[in-house]
Amino acid sequence: MESALKNLLKAYQRSPAESLLPEEVNLVIDSFVSSGNTATRPDALIFLSKFVSDLRNKYITSSDHDIATSIIVRTFAPPLEARLGDTQESATETALSFFTSLFQVDPLSACAIFARDGCMDAILDLPDLYSSSESIPRSVANLLSQASGQKSCRILITSPRVKGWLDQARRQVKDLNLRAASAVALVKLSQGTQVDTADATESGLSNSTEKGEDDTMELAALMKDLVVSNTSANVDAVEGLAYLSVQPAVKETLSRDREFLRALFSLLPKRSQVITFPASHAERPLSQSAQTDLGLDYGVAVIILHLCSYRPRLSDEEKQIDRLRRMTKEPGGSGKLSSDDASQSEKEKLDDDEHVRARCRRLLESGAVNALAGIVREVLSRGHGARGIPAQRAIAAALLSIAEEKDNRGKMLQEGGAKALLSIIQTSLIESAASSSEREKGADVLDKQDLLAIQALAKVSITSPPTAVFGPSPDSYIDAIRPFAVLLCHSSSTLLQRFEAVMALTNIASISPEAASRISAFRFKSTGTRTGAGDIIKATEGYLLDNNVMLRRAATELICNIVGGDEMSFNYFGGTVESDAKSKLHILLALSDVDDLHTRLAASGALAVLTASPFACRSLAKLEMERHRVLPILVEMISPAIAGEYREGNEEEEMDTDGNTGRSSDDVRLIHRGVVCVQNLFGNLDSVEERKAMSIEAERKGLLRALLSIIKSPPEGPSRDMILRSAADVLKWVMQAGVKLPI
Repeated sequence: MESALKNLLKAYQRSPAESLLPEEVNLVIDSFVSSGNTATRPDALIFLSKFVSDLRNKYITSSDHDIATSIIVRTFAPPLEARLGDTQESATETALSFFTSLFQVDPLSACAIFARDGCMDAILDLPDLYSSSESIPRSVANLLSQASGQKSCRILITSPRVKGWLDQARRQVKDLNLRAASAVALVKLSQGTQVDTADATESGLSNSTEKGEDDTMELAALMKDLVVSNTSANVDAVEGLAYLSVQPAVKETLSRDREFLRALFSLLPKRSQVITFPASHAERPLSQSAQTDLGLDYGVAVIILHLCSYRPRLSDEEKQIDRLRRMTKEPGGSGKLSSDDASQSEKEKLDDDEHVRARCRRLLESGAVNALAGIVREVLSRGHGARGIPAQRAIAAALLSIAEEKDNRGKMLQEGGAKALLSIIQTSLIESAASSSEREKGADVLDKQDLLAIQALAKVSITSPPTAVFGPSPDSYIDAIRPFAVLLCHSSSTLLQRFEAVMALTNIASISPEAASRISAFRFKSTGTRTGAGDIIKATEGYLLDNNVMLRRAATELICNIVGGDEMSFNYFGGTVESDAKSKLHILLALSDVDDLHTRLAASGALAVLTASPFACRSLAKLEMERHRVLPILVEMISPAIAGEYREGNEEEEMDTDGNTGRSSDDVRLIHRGVVCVQNLFGNLDSVEERKAMSIEAERKGLLRALLSIIKSPPEGPSRDMILRSAADVLKWVMQAGVKLPI
């Protein structure tokens, strides 16, 4: 049979056909034998997947979307139904195994066969017909479990006969595998029915009755015990818990059970430390054990994800709309929450941020990050390719939730969380780059869901030393620039993701001039030249005037770090005579006068660097003579009190995000930046006449008084001497220009 199947597979790959001969159909179905020689299953699964996908692709543009389904049903339904009615147990068991696999490969056609007249009754008759068999009831339960995951099949399975048999099977204690499989079917049926009701009413998930809630907790307890007992049914138990762990009460129960968490993580085999990355999209067939391992890995990852996931953040307006929606559900519009909604509100307390943070800490202490990192190594080392993507995305989302709390990040690093994220990101980028069409997408090369891994890495890198996150090698943190650029520039990135991407890039830029230069020059599409701003710089420049204070601050800090370490960025932002460099210099000057202290520090720091260029100083001098705004801003940095005396009008100062104006007291960091800018400005004026004109302007705006106040009462700190020398140099130039000091 094995050689015949391989020959059939080779022949089909050479010349795909829309129809199969009866003997070919029988060969494929019989290859799904569930006992004895199972070597034919992988090739049979490959053939079935290939046959189905070819039909779906052929009729994907057809006006009749049911053509492919009809062909598949017409091909496999008659021989499948014949085997279900066979008197030979082996034939019946093979039919159940094939039917279960068809649900996994093509649910549409499997549901169509399942809904045929007499099919459901024939399946339910099997446990009675083979009452002495252990495998037939188990196979029936597995098939019903797959069918319970499909909406069109749940209508048939909710009949009293089916639910009664499943309930009886999950309560028996003789066969743990049957007990687990039937319990999983009931879990899928229960959870799916709630979703179906929600879709029908468009009023959110319908709340379980008290009995339904008790059944949920009972099923969860059963699954939990199966995991702790480490039985052969643990794969089904993990699958069931992956469904049940969306319930807040189940989340709390599982996260508080240390014995269960240890047992759950111990199901994962010891992993090799070696990670190999796929060279292309080609995937080798998985053995049955590999499929089981991948399913177990995914199930564990999903359970961890459910336990640590935060609820979506709602704005105040969205919260009010949600409350009004619930009130209107009460008959008569009483303005009070219905009893169901009041019960739902109590459940939601278990999913508030406080409870989620506590669950994340318990998971972290129990070794969840180490388990997730092990799954990543396993998935990548086995070369699962696209089949491993769901597990990797679940892991990334879980690590993002755990990294939400700053105190968790250190232990995340210790347990390999950053390495796992880097591996996921690198794999995603390699897979996306393998397609030539993907190369044209720039920042959108990755799917929106793949951004979560990058965001989690950004969170960790913001508050941790770069060497702890990326390793000691310079190449390691340089490799991180591209994913952070994707997060920053992706069309689907949220405001928070862009902010965290800028913060992460700021930290990398502070490592060395080489790092700053790499960030400055980065482009998604290589042009072969290093002229003009890169994609990161262009995106960041756009956020310098953003309305969001935090994003604007982060963008300014990144620019400050880059202009100090990269000549191209230095020139781009005003260090040269480029046509638009002057306008960029003016923006940084304006940001040096905003109310947010951190933004002022970053912008004035960039100005202090840029004013080392004569071109920048000439631009500022011209701006001062035209609009008279440069010197007042510099005075504000050096002495807010004196600046207040010279400020035009009596406008009120605005509060910053910390509840103060940021101008109420002297800040030695701003003083240092302001004095350096003034020193550079005067020092780069070419003639005595220019210095005299600027000195007169400085006297009118209070700058000379501000500098004298520094000389008389110098600020304390490590930069004290440098501030004094810079102030003294400026005052000396002023006197040499013939301007009298206001002593």
